[in-house]
Amino acid sequence: MSSNKLSFLVVILVISFSGLIGCNGTQKIENSSSTSTTVKPKQTDATNQVTNVPSNTTSPSADTETKIEYKENVCTDNEEVLFSFKLANSPKTLSVCVSKTQQDYIIYRFGTKDKIELEFPENKADSWSKFTYSYYLRGGGAGNEGMDLNYLSFENNGYSYKIYQEFTTEDNKTNVGIKIIDKATNKETDIKGLSDSIEGSLINLRENEKIKTEIL
Repeated sequence: MSSNKLSFLVVILVISFSGLIGCNGTQKIENSSSTSTTVKPKQTDATNQVTNVPSNTTSPSADTETKIEYKENVCTDNEEVLFSFKLANSPKTLSVCVSKTQQDYIIYRFGTKDKIELEFPENKADSWSKFTYSYYLRGGGAGNEGMDLNYLSFENNGYSYKIYQEFTTEDNKTNVGIKIIDKATNKETDIKGLSDSIEGSLINLRENEKIKTEIL
């Protein structure tokens, strides 16, 4: 074989071999791209499962939140006071408020107008069924030990609450406050209120058919 033919054959072999390398290299790149496309959605799904937040859900902006304004008695403009008093030796207020519109709900609040420490119930729907009103009435003057005792009770998170408004003719004085009992230990805490700060009265519940009533 002449040297020219041999050189020509070598060139053909080199070109053919280069073509095979180029095809294989392209195939590797395509496979790599395909693998990347397949893995990416799996990472997104895993993130959704951990956060438990749908991918099309956005967090509400703090600017869109409506701030509720409370009055000094910790009721709102859309509510009226059923019964309220300030605590002794404390700036805090205890109030039972009802909605102005046909008294659709009743709600207990404790704290100040700038910081509500407890509100019950959280869901206003069917709120009247969460409370029990009880009372005892005995007429007559001081000699007959006349008295008018009123209580509003509810339970929340393992504690029993009893708001009291007690009047006796013996000392001609109304005592108000709230007794809180830890149901696990039966420990009772009596938080007394200021009689001269009373607004409203639990007596107004006596003829209210929305609430469960017990005569003591």
